[in-house]
Amino acid sequence: MRKKKILLPALVFVFVCSSAFSLLAQDGDQTFYGNFKMGYRFVDTSGADTKYKEDLNLDTGVRLFDFSLHYTPTEQFRNLFDRIDVNIYNYGGDPFETMRLSIQKFGKYKFQYDRRKSTYFYDDQQEVSGGALYDHHTFDFARVRDSAMFEISFGKKVDFYVNYDRFTKRGNSVTTLDIN
Repeated sequence: MRKKKILLPALVFVFVCSSAFSLLAQDGDQTFYGNFKMGYRFVDTSGADTKYKEDLNLDTGVRLFDFSLHYTPTEQFRNLFDRIDVNIYNYGGDPFETMRLSIQKFGKYKFQYDRRKSTYFYDDQQEVSGGALYDHHTFDFARVRDSAMFEISFGKKVDFYVNYDRFTKRGNSVTTLDIN
């Protein structure tokens, strides 16, 4: 499982860079720029692992902390789009990962896709009578929000919008409900 978390950011990085450089080689008159911050996080916990996971939830491994890629063509692709932006933050296993893809032709259309993943963990078990551990609240799940928006402009007064939102939750959570 850990190898997949390391491999996926590396493959995304290689794919985006190779695509960008092939576009750069095809069209010599474009504006192309971007940056990235990639690193390896070392984590050493000498205390309670569950408390560390509740508060910080940062694991050891390769991370893509920040990736931004912007492409603005000048001639060959100018009739298709005016700008493409790709932004990725905290990718590779951090508790809050974000990705955005935006393609637009000014005054004509705009497409935007966002993906946000949030990982939650809470396990603070208390000792109850008889020495057993119990907690009314336990969380170990990930929420993913995918959203896409497509806007077409047919003139100054007519715009057409299509939106897509999807929320998913994977994992376990237990909480109490006060019915008083």
